[in-house]
Amino acid sequence: MTPDHAFDVVRGLFGACATNLSDGNTEVFAEIALAAATFIESFGAQPLNARSARARVLQVTDGVPEFEGVNRLRAGFSLWCDALSESDPKRRSQLVLGGSLDLGAHEQHHLQGAIAGSMDMGMDQSVDFLSQRLAKEGHAGAELDESATDVLPPWRGASEPSGATS
Repeated sequence: MTPDHAFDVVRGLFGACATNLSDGNTEVFAEIALAAATFIESFGAQPLNARSARARVLQVTDGVPEFEGVNRLRAGFSLWCDALSESDPKRRSQLVLGGSLDLGAHEQHHLQGAIAGSMDMGMDQSVDFLSQRLAKEGHAGAELDESATDVLPPWRGASEPSGATS
């Protein structure tokens, strides 16, 4: 394998990882951005009708994927809506924090597949490349390939939450 070829392979892996992450971010930001824009527009309206503003914001969050049985996007924006009408500063801070944590959970849950896929992509392809290379080495390579087959597969899909392969 020539150094130029190795650099091309690595460059290709990094490019595929970046695209995978970018696609995941685009999907999440599209959901959050629509809800955030509706939140800002609705609660910035004058005169403010907090009940109507809340209903508009929460309607935008309907139907998004749930995490642990909860629509975290809706839960987060619901808490933020509550925070805007809360007079106690301590309670308002708690509501903002709770909403932010729900939105973070929504984002992380949505991006976990893209993150794990990007991390595993390099590992899985490297393991495949090493296995193929060892198989081509002949008798000594075949023995090493058997060892590699026993040792390397647990590393595949290592970034999945359950450790399972994808």
